[in-house]
Amino acid sequence: MPPTDRKVLPFLAVGALLLHAWAMGSRALWYDEVTTYAFASKSLADLWTFLNTHDVHPPLFFALEKFALALPLPAEWSLRLLPLGAALTCIPLAEAFARRVYRVRWHGAVLAAVFPGLVMYGQEARAYAPLLMFEFTALLALVHVREQPEKRRWIALSVAALWCAAAMSYLAILFLPVISVALLLWTRRRGYAVAALAAAFLLYFPWLPRAWETFFSTAAGVAGNPPRALGPGSYARLFAMLWGGPVPAVLAAVLSAAAFWRVRREPVAGLILVLAVVPLALFTAAPPRYPFFPARYLITWSGLPLLLLPALGRLRPLAARAAPVALAIVLLVPAVRFHAEQRTWNRDLAAMAAERFGDGDILIVHPYYQSIALAYYLPLDPAIRARILENPLINYDGAAVLLNGRKQMGLTSPGAFAELAAGMGIRGNVYVLVYGPPQPPIDRWLVHLAPVQHWEQASLYRLVTRPRVDPRSQQLLLGTLPVGRWVPAAARPLNAH
Repeated sequence: MPPTDRKVLPFLAVGALLLHAWAMGSRALWYDEVTTYAFASKSLADLWTFLNTHDVHPPLFFALEKFALALPLPAEWSLRLLPLGAALTCIPLAEAFARRVYRVRWHGAVLAAVFPGLVMYGQEARAYAPLLMFEFTALLALVHVREQPEKRRWIALSVAALWCAAAMSYLAILFLPVISVALLLWTRRRGYAVAALAAAFLLYFPWLPRAWETFFSTAAGVAGNPPRALGPGSYARLFAMLWGGPVPAVLAAVLSAAAFWRVRREPVAGLILVLAVVPLALFTAAPPRYPFFPARYLITWSGLPLLLLPALGRLRPLAARAAPVALAIVLLVPAVRFHAEQRTWNRDLAAMAAERFGDGDILIVHPYYQSIALAYYLPLDPAIRARILENPLINYDGAAVLLNGRKQMGLTSPGAFAELAAGMGIRGNVYVLVYGPPQPPIDRWLVHLAPVQHWEQASLYRLVTRPRVDPRSQQLLLGTLPVGRWVPAAARPLNAH
């Protein structure tokens, strides 16, 4: 190791660890992470059966998280250790790639260390950071295959990374076929490569039809949603979210184009370009029907500039150091700013429950699926909590639950508010927890709501207008605003009293 490396490496490693792990345990788990907790809490046999009947994800990520949960740590830490390790592993992978392909040092490591997408999703108990790690691993192994086409070990490493990615998430389809084709083109051990890739695809294939049905098929549960074309504006927003905002995203895009122009004749550069085009082509040719398409779904796409930008180190004389360092400084701002966004409302509400929520209170959660994360933190009766988390994909819409103090509370969505209120009665206060800006139908309720507490991404209100029943229409009204049908016989409390 060169003397400069020995001096730089410890500082970079400590700095990256602090940047990625800072305040990791202080953020409350949110819906997707509680889903991970619920899945990982099952036995391996139950997990396999559950995923085969209720979900589209392969089992590897949840199986590994099961072992992480066994650590004597709070779930906020244990569940996030695997993504954190994956995010940190991307740093030496990007550095090794840049040194091998472009013969430049530290640019890959520095850029990967401050990439806001990895800082964010290295602290989320989902498979997105590991997916990028496996993509980088497969690409680095592919570089060695290109240089040593007779060596089987690099084929094995690339295929093993693809196998792990396929076993973790259906989103591996965004890079798995492209890298597989490149591997077959560059190796001289095609028979060995075909056999290894066939084994990986056999694992992935059973999950592919279900993922396709979920996102694209008119027969899917989301078939009521029209296809959502992801045009240039959509991709620009997703790219900007993962790169920390429009300014660093534009800078990264412009510098990536300059870097590609510099090394365009190298086959690896062409491969990165193809990997960047595949998601655009896929979601243009087959617009997804899935109503939610967050940036983290495309982290393996938006993270590709981390392998291309170090090529700027070949420029002389100024850009060799200035361009990557300047971009790293720009990225450091949104990466640090991420830690200022304290996601604590679920934990705060749980602490407030004993003091604020009384017997007969009703809590309306919008959107309601977020109540799964709230149920993880609320001091619920253990049997009720276990039943809610048994299948977090089912919304117990209009459920009467018990706090540990044996106080009955309603947990419901705006649409089922009337049904729940009819079943348990409105004896106490009605609170409304809203994630993000108020959307229909809650936006029409605002005149009847008084703010109680506001967080970065959620707000708690109290209903100040007493609901009343219109006996002729059997509607529950807030003033003159109908909020649902009042049908006592249809109430289905989660637990009987």
